[in-house]
Amino acid sequence: MTLPMLTRRQRETLLYVRTDPPGAKVFLDGKELGVSNGLFHVEPGSGTIHLEVDGQSVGQRPVVIRATGVTRMVFKLKPPAGAGPKSTALGKGTSPQKVNFVVGLKAFADGDNVVIHGVWSTLGTLAVGDTVTVKGVCTLSSRVNAQMEWSITAADADGPQDRSTVDRQITAGSVPFELTRPVTCPGHMHLSVYDNQTRGCIGSIYFGTPQQMQEIAHWSSDPVKYMGVGNGRR
Repeated sequence: MTLPMLTRRQRETLLYVRTDPPGAKVFLDGKELGVSNGLFHVEPGSGTIHLEVDGQSVGQRPVVIRATGVTRMVFKLKPPAGAGPKSTALGKGTSPQKVNFVVGLKAFADGDNVVIHGVWSTLGTLAVGDTVTVKGVCTLSSRVNAQMEWSITAADADGPQDRSTVDRQITAGSVPFELTRPVTCPGHMHLSVYDNQTRGCIGSIYFGTPQQMQEIAHWSSDPVKYMGVGNGRR
């Protein structure tokens, strides 16, 4: 049996829309993309983002979407017409709640590390249909800078594949982070750190529910070798 490996995924054009509060329908030039907070596959170019709650407009803004990257948009929503001052009108189950999680396979280059302080989700399942936020600190000392990516390794190689990532640049030192993404395929979430020049993986940490991490506990008894993490300093 060939074990799945962490590999560099093809870069795609993505739009990440975050709203406060979450749960609004997101439209780009009249086409419905999904519900915030969410990461969506789109085409590059200029357009207009329109947000709706219960069929009523709650926000609109022009956007320029760059190719092969993630364009991020953040909205503070205005209440729909007729909504009371205490009403969010976003429905039940859309407010992120802190959930229990465990860490699975983990390996990093000498001096580097990722510590996850908390995980929040809209459904509490960390599974398909959920929108998940992870907060923590990335410590980088083996390099001056690197890129941290949040990806999902598909549970079934023959099933649907999620090739999208949420990423951010990391500089030397201890850098706090907060990342949000939807879960669009069955699989296992991991934060990986890549060298900016070589694109080699210098660290990775899997996390999820206890059951999800138990499912991959057998992948390897040597996570450093399995995850292809290089420990050499530059």
